[in-house]
Amino acid sequence: MSNKNWAIHPPCGQGIRHPHIVIGRELYAPTIPSLIFLDNMNITEKILGTICDLKNVVLLIISYNYIPGEFPDILNCSKLELLYLSTNNFVRPILVGINRLSSINALDISYNNFSGNLSNLEYFDVSSNNKLFYSTITKEFGALNKLNSLSMSDANLIGNLPGIFSNLSSLEFLDLSDNSLSGEIPSGIWTSSNMKVLRLNDNNFSGMLMTRSGQNLEQIQIGNNRFSGPIPAGICSVLSLTQFNASNNMFSGEIPVGLMTLPYISILLLDRNQFSGQLTSDTSAWKTATTLNFSRNNFTGPIPKAITYLPHFFSLDLSENHFSGQIPPELGHLNPKFLNLSSNQLPGKVPDGLQSRRYNSSFLNNPNLCADVPVLDLPGCSKATSTTPHSFSTKYLTMILLFTLFGFLLIVSLMYVILQNYRRRKRNLNRNHPETPELIAFQRLDFTKSTTLTSLTEDTLIGSGGSGKVHRIAVNASGEFVAVKRICNNKTTDRNLEKQFLAEVQILGSIRHSNIVKLLRYINSSDNLKLLVYEYMENESLDRWLHKKRGSPLPLATSVQVQIQVLDWQRRRKLPLELHKAYSTCMNTAHPASSIEMSSLATSC
Repeated sequence: MSNKNWAIHPPCGQGIRHPHIVIGRELYAPTIPSLIFLDNMNITEKILGTICDLKNVVLLIISYNYIPGEFPDILNCSKLELLYLSTNNFVRPILVGINRLSSINALDISYNNFSGNLSNLEYFDVSSNNKLFYSTITKEFGALNKLNSLSMSDANLIGNLPGIFSNLSSLEFLDLSDNSLSGEIPSGIWTSSNMKVLRLNDNNFSGMLMTRSGQNLEQIQIGNNRFSGPIPAGICSVLSLTQFNASNNMFSGEIPVGLMTLPYISILLLDRNQFSGQLTSDTSAWKTATTLNFSRNNFTGPIPKAITYLPHFFSLDLSENHFSGQIPPELGHLNPKFLNLSSNQLPGKVPDGLQSRRYNSSFLNNPNLCADVPVLDLPGCSKATSTTPHSFSTKYLTMILLFTLFGFLLIVSLMYVILQNYRRRKRNLNRNHPETPELIAFQRLDFTKSTTLTSLTEDTLIGSGGSGKVHRIAVNASGEFVAVKRICNNKTTDRNLEKQFLAEVQILGSIRHSNIVKLLRYINSSDNLKLLVYEYMENESLDRWLHKKRGSPLPLATSVQVQIQVLDWQRRRKLPLELHKAYSTCMNTAHPASSIEMSSLATSC
């Protein structure tokens, strides 16, 4: 219905009286639609036919009362859109002529005793009308192409679903459970792109599941039928699936791994079928599962440890199969609300966390299981151990010892060979690529390498950038300083790049030009730290002289505060020429035949 301002008003004509409602003559706004709410008002008398004189009524709710008899003819309610009559005692045919109400789109007559035919609606619920006469679903349902919710559970339906059911492409919710329907399911129901909830359980349906399923399915309830064959792998692509109930059918083969690894599956019921094979050990399985029931099948192999990773685990039933191997000890840490591993071939000791009265019937009919407490009605583990024969003879122990010794010697030999190869490769590498020198001095200075390293503190830091940090360090007591650039170093740098870097350092150290800061020393410390020592310039950067930009003050307390003034035009005009001379000096100093990248060198200059 559209969003309108509703008002309840009486109809024109004779007033209507009822023990729980009084409607008088319409006095105002004769065109405003009406809503009538009479739900849960303990009405016990019959509905009078004159209620249908309300020609403007669009919603009528009379649910949850005790109204007996037939519901009156509603042909006069031509504007009725929603009609809710659930949970009363109405009997006999379903509202005669309801299909003539062109505006109606929702009808709920559940929990009554209606009988008769169904109608053309968007929402239709006739569930729990088990006094309906046994009838089939007619082909006229194929014309309900706007129906998106159909609930007909426990309605005494028999026969097959007509193939025209595939035309109900708008269906999102279909509940046909608890009837006596049979035959195969029309393919359109399985593959409907809008279907979200499909409940077909407790019928006599047969055949095999479709290889392709609708991608929006959230619940598939097909338990207690006669479906057969394997579960198709196509169902594993329904990522929205949260519940899959296929209990008590005749399915066979192995369970597709993808079904157990669906991201939102919480309830998986496959009990009482003919499945075989082993459960997947994929640790991504059952991440959201809360209920798993695989009982009464033919599964074999160990209980997968992946089950013990369930974060929301509370119910597991693997009874009446052929599982073997010890119970994963981690299962005892989950504290499941329900656990049944009875009637299998499980040996060994029950995990300590499961040895409680709560699980006294969870391990029955496993002859080789034992427990430390008598509440599980299993043999004691000490007794079971004393009655068993010697596990290993002297011959077997000797063989195990020999194989262990052989394996140890083999591992030692392999490690020796690997170590020798590593040493040989390292020697060859050092021969082809000599170590980087620790210090290259381009000018004599009165300070040592250790003095430089100990002075690299936060107090001496004067700047940082993408390539490293710059420190201002005193070289003597007379107040002379140098600028030390700490290069951000990549320890995985290629040897060729290392040689290229050293070559560029040699070139920079040999350049002397008035517009290029002198490189005084290069230091490469033992911890792979590279330092470039330059002469220190007090006048700050060219950018500040050009634009008079003030950055954050220098952190050094001894910093000389320079009065920055914007350069005049004459000095600005000389700058490009001076920069060109500096660049030419860098380019001419590099030997043309060298393998140094000139762009990198120029950038350094």
